[in-house]
Amino acid sequence: MKKVLAVVFTAIMSVSAFAGPLGNLGKGLLSSDEAKPATGTLPDNVELLPVVWNLLYAEPAEGDKTVRQIKNFGKLDVINNEYLFTQVLIYKFGLGLQGQETKVKITGNGNSFTVETLDMRTYNVDKKGQKVTSKNSARDNEQNPKSSWTKNSANVAKELEERAAALKKDGYAQWLEKATYNLTVYAAVGRFSANRLKAKKWYGEHPIEGKKIEKLSFYVSNIDESKKAGYAYKLEGMSVLNKAEDMPLITVYSNNDAYIDLKDDQFIEISGTVEKVNFSSDFEKDYKVKSIVITE
Repeated sequence: MKKVLAVVFTAIMSVSAFAGPLGNLGKGLLSSDEAKPATGTLPDNVELLPVVWNLLYAEPAEGDKTVRQIKNFGKLDVINNEYLFTQVLIYKFGLGLQGQETKVKITGNGNSFTVETLDMRTYNVDKKGQKVTSKNSARDNEQNPKSSWTKNSANVAKELEERAAALKKDGYAQWLEKATYNLTVYAAVGRFSANRLKAKKWYGEHPIEGKKIEKLSFYVSNIDESKKAGYAYKLEGMSVLNKAEDMPLITVYSNNDAYIDLKDDQFIEISGTVEKVNFSSDFEKDYKVKSIVITE
């Protein structure tokens, strides 16, 4: 079955990244009316998802000044291996700073994959990396030539191949776990499944109970005294996921005394262990994650 990976990433990189696989966009460009995709190959028994996850979330190598910040995924679909994200490159331009925003699509089929850049735009940014506009600016959301789209696709494909080869030697299992067992991906499975049975089967094969959840952005809607033995506080709220329909209700049990000063309608960051997952009832159309219990 053909697997499609449509990826969208948001990253902020320093000018030094311009020479790297994801940022070498300004050299050797040829004029072209159409952007050409690039292809790549994965080692045997290596899936594309953990390789992409590593690309986005791995710490930069020592001496590498590149900094990546993931903001919002456009799509996270483990069932069909479809993802969408946007990359933003910040670099020095003259006396100021420029931002370059790139949308990328990655399609996987077995051990091969195709990378296609969907859009590239350049604009001025301030010292904080925020987009600025000016009536006299020639760099206000300017679309880059299609030749640079082609070059970017080739750079992304090359880096994916290099990372896949490195993970094959060491760390693949770790990144497969990270890519699979996070609430953003986990909760989205039900929305993209063709039917209840497919979602139910996937969840059954990938139980998340007992897994560690690190640095989850959590919206607190209520805090109360816990009636659960061994825990002083009970927090209720939601995780911050891509799509509102994916947001499961979350209950957090904790002994963190700092929580007593929390206000309702506040965002905090939590880390803990998933104790229980509650799914849709048999009377509901879709099989989704409805609520999650986490203990700190």
